[in-house]
Amino acid sequence: MNRKLLLLAGALSGMAVTASAQTVRSYVTLPDRSALYSESEEYEFSDVRDDRGGRSSYIVIDPRQSFQPVDGFGFALTGGSAEMLMRMSPEARAATLRDVFDPAKGAGVSCVRLTVGASDLNRFVFFYDDMPEGQEDFRLEHFSLSQDLRDVIPVMNEILEINPDICVLASPWSAPSWMKTRL
Repeated sequence: MNRKLLLLAGALSGMAVTASAQTVRSYVTLPDRSALYSESEEYEFSDVRDDRGGRSSYIVIDPRQSFQPVDGFGFALTGGSAEMLMRMSPEARAATLRDVFDPAKGAGVSCVRLTVGASDLNRFVFFYDDMPEGQEDFRLEHFSLSQDLRDVIPVMNEILEINPDICVLASPWSAPSWMKTRL
């Protein structure tokens, strides 16, 4: 298995893979802050299912058994995160995006979720066809991506330059306000 994939999977699950790729180190953070990303007990892979080696926790990897496929691992690119990235210098932003999305030299993150309209991480709530209260625009004559043109779209274009094969999922985090009933 590709070592970068193991590292990425390990990082996402709170584990780090050693150079041998045969031992996994586990890290834990406790609610009382007595351990903050502190190394926990070490796990070893074994071909023997019932060999727990006296440990209370174990991981079984059976290459003969598979479940659903994984399309990739990724992050959400919200308006808030894109806005922060746009505040960086172009050089620092490019380096950060390469570190995260470059499949050859970076972490190789392979999926990105875009918010359609604002998320709870934006500075303010908006959708693409907001109208003043009492007005309607069923023909979408005032539809505009202007807010996302400032941050999300430029950052996404930079990500696509780094990894043109990235999986993109776009979905709203909430229905627009004009679709909701005020109580």
